[in-house]
Amino acid sequence: MNPNVRLSTAQNDTRLGTALDSDISVWAENSSQDLDRDGLNDAWENAAIEQVRPTFLYPSGEDLFDNPNDTVALFTRVTPVELEDDDGNRATYITFLNTGL
Repeated sequence: MNPNVRLSTAQNDTRLGTALDSDISVWAENSSQDLDRDGLNDAWENAAIEQVRPTFLYPSGEDLFDNPNDTVALFTRVTPVELEDDDGNRATYITFLNTGL
């Protein structure tokens, strides 16, 4: 299953970050949807990563591409984080960490 995940920015919203809309639930309904056991639907994670993954741009003369054995890798970690405000209200956010090598 490849869910449709759309990236949108909420206007006049005081929440952290950017909103992602999806045709399926973010949360896994069973263990077969959550192989990494973080509570998130893995199909949603993969589709969301495609939406938020940064694009690398290099100058045309970049010598990185002179050697065909040189590569660039991008790793993304997706995890839920629960936060509480001063009034005791709790909210869960999904965080994305991108690391390039």
